[in-house]
Amino acid sequence: MNRGRRYRAYGLTIESEIALPASAEFEPGRTPDLTIREGPLLEAPGAGSDIAVVSPLLRLAFRAADRWEIHACGFDPAQRYAASVRPGRVDVGWNAGVLRGDVARHLVSLVLAAHAYVRGGVCLHGCAVATGDRATLVLGASGRGKSTLAAAMIAEGARLVSEEIVMLGADPLTVVAGTPAVKVSPQIAAVLGFAGRARPAYAHADYGHEGVLVDLDGAQFVSRAALPIGEIILLGQRHGGERPALSPPLPAVQAAAALADCGYWVPHLPPEERGRVMGAALEIACRRPVRTLSLPDDVSALPQATRLLSRRLMSGRP
Repeated sequence: MNRGRRYRAYGLTIESEIALPASAEFEPGRTPDLTIREGPLLEAPGAGSDIAVVSPLLRLAFRAADRWEIHACGFDPAQRYAASVRPGRVDVGWNAGVLRGDVARHLVSLVLAAHAYVRGGVCLHGCAVATGDRATLVLGASGRGKSTLAAAMIAEGARLVSEEIVMLGADPLTVVAGTPAVKVSPQIAAVLGFAGRARPAYAHADYGHEGVLVDLDGAQFVSRAALPIGEIILLGQRHGGERPALSPPLPAVQAAAALADCGYWVPHLPPEERGRVMGAALEIACRRPVRTLSLPDDVSALPQATRLLSRRLMSGRP
């Protein structure tokens, strides 16, 4: 059997037969926490109480508390890939038309999010950036500008911890490092000075609208296993102004409810997983400040609009 390459991401040593967009693992004697193997394409699930339809392109099948399946397709529904996810083991298969590089991209996002849950953990939808020796979480719904704010802060000297999915450590007040790239629109990459380092986020041309990945160097990415959480930013709807407005800290109960809504797939999760997300959200909200922020719609205004905010967050000033 092909043992595959070794990687380090989200606090895990990963042995994968599929090349992953993650940092190499340099401790070959370590027992892997997760093994990823190629396998046959799973049969598409039918309707049922254990099936969650996340989007027209994505379904989750909850076969057991510790065994989930991810079923996804491209814009052509005949192009499918599926992953069986268990603690410490992922088997993934796909059919003609699905590109290996796109499977790899989903393995370090959707599949690892599912793996966090089947291992009894929590995954949040957002980004984390290192501001000094602590992490600032940037959370919120799709389209609010999480990756945009993270990229703007990196341009000001912050370092990326995690993008797209945020894994909490064994202590819910820590966050573990992910992969060394941030996904933004081509316009944002150009405005922030990253255009020369950007590449398509997905290999298949149908996913061209999904933006570009900006690969980060060692000075812009935190490879440490975990960082303590310092502050949490919840992004609201974009606005037409020029300056972002950062709110005072939210009351703990309000903050906890908002944080729980940022659990990855939280509306679709089984009750046990939703309860775990809510418990972690309440603990964080009781011990760390949670503020709301709305970014401007005007892309050209972002560097100036985020500069003072980035510096304030990195300085640790209230």
